[in-house]
Amino acid sequence: MKLLIVLPILLPQTGEVQPEPYSKAVAEIIWEIRSCDWIQGTAVGAGGMEGHWHKLAVEVLQKGTNRDFKMLLKEENPHARAVGLYCLARSKQPGAAPILKQFLNDKTEIGLQEFGCIVNNDILGTFAARLRHDANYLERPGPVCPLMEPQEIAAIHIPPLADDHGKAGSAGHYDSLFVHWLAKEQPRAFTLEELERAMPKLRAYQIVKGIGRSTPSREIRLVLVQWLNDRALDETTRLAAASALTRDPDPAAQKALESARGFLQEALGAPRAAALIEAAALRRQFHETLESCTPRPDEASHWFSAPFGKAFLVPHPMVLERLPRLEPWDTNTKLACGIGRVLLSNSERLSEVVDDWNTYSWMPYLFQGKLACREVELATLSAGQRQLMRQRCNNALELHGRKIRPVPIERKTP
Repeated sequence: MKLLIVLPILLPQTGEVQPEPYSKAVAEIIWEIRSCDWIQGTAVGAGGMEGHWHKLAVEVLQKGTNRDFKMLLKEENPHARAVGLYCLARSKQPGAAPILKQFLNDKTEIGLQEFGCIVNNDILGTFAARLRHDANYLERPGPVCPLMEPQEIAAIHIPPLADDHGKAGSAGHYDSLFVHWLAKEQPRAFTLEELERAMPKLRAYQIVKGIGRSTPSREIRLVLVQWLNDRALDETTRLAAASALTRDPDPAAQKALESARGFLQEALGAPRAAALIEAAALRRQFHETLESCTPRPDEASHWFSAPFGKAFLVPHPMVLERLPRLEPWDTNTKLACGIGRVLLSNSERLSEVVDDWNTYSWMPYLFQGKLACREVELATLSAGQRQLMRQRCNNALELHGRKIRPVPIERKTP
């Protein structure tokens, strides 16, 4: 009996500190998390299923406490620490952002399988940076949830949209998600004054041009209309807002341009002003025609059957972005001829959109890329027509080089 009484007294004198227990709801899950060898997202493996790590992390998020999340940060296994970062980020706790920031320089190696079958080697600091940039980044598809300051988000995602060298087309949708978040959730930071402060190396019209290239939304449209009608702004910035509105299929965009006809005529002359306003109507026509029906995936020819044929013959620059692409082995002659005709007709208008304020000013680069990878479609045109298209593209690129001010892009998405 003496031994039983003495042992509890002696144990604390050994110097060993017993770890604090996790809450009962997650205690068993933690043991399983400690055996995880890499981080996984929601669509991994050949079947695109939710990964085991992600299932455990979500369970901890749902059942655990803020104290549990912070305790996970002290675990020996870095993939268990990653669960703590994940849960803190997604719980939207007030202190989550500063904690994530503390981990940005953590060089501990981790395995990361965001999607698909490949597990990439990475570091815990990069994982923390991605969560800070978007707490929902492993939950694709879904709304973005940045834990960074609005100015940081603007400086990351607006410059690539303003850049003319292909960025607005290839990465535009992802950047648009964050621009939408700024417009909807951070209206105080979405003023031109605040945005210029966040991006001092960009001019006002370049900022408006970048925002205008994002996917249209009500919040963005309201801001663009405000900038279009703001007489305190310089002419180029207002023209950038006008060009951006021609990308929005909502009737309100065309109505706003009609109301600003006087300014547009004074800035561009009557013919170009009329063409700009007409572009808004053509954008709506193109959008409504495409939305009215969906091509059957087993029949590519439906892209150029009525009404799709009419849609892609609409003389609007955004037609180029939606063109289907044929592979070298494709024998669909009707579709190839249709795409060839669209490319030929659009080449005629390339030189009309190269002004630096124009949101379509990157189109010559897009067209140049299409000429390099459209062998099947181009083969349906004559040698003279192909040469004419290349000459038109080169002329537009030359004009573009004279008029465009480079967009400095310093920060990249984590």
